[in-house]
Amino acid sequence: LHGDEMQLLFRAPDDQTAISIVERHRRNIEQLSEEQMGCRITLSYGLTPWYDDEPITTAEERADKVGTYASKAAGRNRVTFVPRGGLESRMLPSTHQ
Repeated sequence: LHGDEMQLLFRAPDDQTAISIVERHRRNIEQLSEEQMGCRITLSYGLTPWYDDEPITTAEERADKVGTYASKAAGRNRVTFVPRGGLESRMLPSTHQ
């Protein structure tokens, strides 16, 4: 991770729940920044599950190098879910463009 990037680790019962949690977080930050600071902060996420049989660094790289970069390339301010096999078309666009 570099620059203004950060990492969140949390447990979720399934992929869709994880996607919903991260998307809600992205929207909340955007809304609060507009309301309280008068500027719009946007977030581009790469989201991936961490499998028991792989080092955490593998999941970190998958989320960062594939997911985050895909979110940025698609216009930023979105969540991109990356399963073990690679990028899926579960990119969630921003609600405010």
